[in-house]
Amino acid sequence: MRNATLGELKASLRAELRQSSNPAVAQSADHILVNALKQAQSFIHMKHEWPHMRARRDITLEAGSFQYDWPAGMDYERVERILTRYGDRWLPVTLFTDDDDTYNAFDTDSDVRADPVLHYRIVSDTQLEVWPIPMTDGKLRVKGLIRPPQLSGDAIVCPFDDQLMLKIAAARLGKGEDGKKFEDSAMSILSTMKTHASTATSFHIGGANAQPPRQRELVVRVVRE
Repeated sequence: MRNATLGELKASLRAELRQSSNPAVAQSADHILVNALKQAQSFIHMKHEWPHMRARRDITLEAGSFQYDWPAGMDYERVERILTRYGDRWLPVTLFTDDDDTYNAFDTDSDVRADPVLHYRIVSDTQLEVWPIPMTDGKLRVKGLIRPPQLSGDAIVCPFDDQLMLKIAAARLGKGEDGKKFEDSAMSILSTMKTHASTATSFHIGGANAQPPRQRELVVRVVRE
């Protein structure tokens, strides 16, 4: 079951580890449990492209502007695809390659602008750049995985399966044979959930026999100022 709160996960983890639930005792070990649950969440997030963590976010492109903030919540390390709207079609925007041909095609230092945007570059965990510089306003669509929330308060909801979270956290804190049992249980649950997630039924807009759109000629306009 997903969407347990951090407070619920801590209480369950104490029970899993057979720790005292006495408030005075529990509070002293609170940070240890929270740290183990944070590590468990990070591990689960990185282990699979979980369907329920997928999202798409739009960025408004502005003429003459090439640097933008990543959409809120989007994990820049787990971006799967970026597209741009050009006329009545969505076209792929590829990761920037650091080569002379790419640089020489459009002289951004001279403010050469063109549509559509062709490439993007990761500047940091908060910003990206697009190339060439947009000539007109437009839209960039980012598809990928969102980051799980920071487990910083008892009311924060964890988006991953509670039993998987507990077993992984318990494996990190358990000792000897108990720790091994928790780890084996966690890996079994993880394997089952990944299989279910990977074989989920997919669908095509327009039906199973829908045909892909016909390719059209792409015309790139360049304005030199």
